[in-house]
Amino acid sequence: MNLIATRAVLKRTHGNSNSSCRHCGSTETETLPHVLQHCPHNEVSIRARHDLSLRRIAAAIAKADSSCRLLVEQPLPEFTDALLKPNIILVDDANKTAAICDLAVSFDDGNIQGSGLTGFQTRAAETRLASSLSPLPKTSMPLIEALQQSALLNGIRVSPSHDVAMTAFADDIKIYSRSRAGIAKLHFIMAAFLDWTTMRANPGKCMSLGVRFDGRRHVPDNVGLTIHGGDIRAISLDDSYCYLGVREGFDHFH
Repeated sequence: MNLIATRAVLKRTHGNSNSSCRHCGSTETETLPHVLQHCPHNEVSIRARHDLSLRRIAAAIAKADSSCRLLVEQPLPEFTDALLKPNIILVDDANKTAAICDLAVSFDDGNIQGSGLTGFQTRAAETRLASSLSPLPKTSMPLIEALQQSALLNGIRVSPSHDVAMTAFADDIKIYSRSRAGIAKLHFIMAAFLDWTTMRANPGKCMSLGVRFDGRRHVPDNVGLTIHGGDIRAISLDDSYCYLGVREGFDHFH
C-alpha cells in the first residue's frame, strides 16, 4: 500500500504535514480505504463497483437455485420496516426460512466516515430484521435499544427526565451505570447479544473503568468483567484519558 502516494503515506514517508483528503476537502485522513470506499468525491464509482458485483452475484444465484425466491435490495414483504433492504434475500417459502446477505467488496467495512452510519449500526439494523423472522422472544431487539431500555434502572441520570446507559461511536460502544449490579446487567446484555449474533469481542480491546466515592474523591473500584474467556482490563482515570482521548466527564461537577 505504500506504493500508492496517498497523503497518509506521504506524511509517514516524507514528513508532509497535511494528511487530509485532497479530493473531498474533509478532515478525514487520505488513506487507501478512504479513497476507495469512503470519499464522497468517488461515490459514483464506489456505488457502481458495488452494484456491478451485486448484479453478477445475484445472476449466479438465480441460475444455481430456482427453488428459492430471490430478492435483490428489497424489503421482505412481511416486514414492515421498508428502510431495511439487504442486498440479497433468499426466501424458501416451502420451509418458511430466509437467508439474508449483505455484499462487502474491498475496504467496504460499513464504516462511512464523517457520518453517523457505522458498521455496528448496520449490523444492529440487520439484527432487527432477523429478529422479526426468528422464533426468539420479542425481547431480542437491537443492542442499542435493549441497553437504553435498561437505562432507567441501570444507567446514569444526566437530567431529571433522561437516563443513559450507553453511547456509541463508529464500532466502539460504552456502557455506563451508577452501580456494580447495573454494569453487570448491561454487560450481560452486551454478551448475550454477541452470542446471539455469533460475533465475538476481542478482550484485549475492551476496557473497564470503575470508580467510587471516598469522601470527596473518586477512587478506583475494579468491577472485574470478562468477555469470551478473557478478562477486561481495568484502567484508571488517567489511563482513560490516554485510551479514550477524553476524561469521560469525571473532571466536571454536577
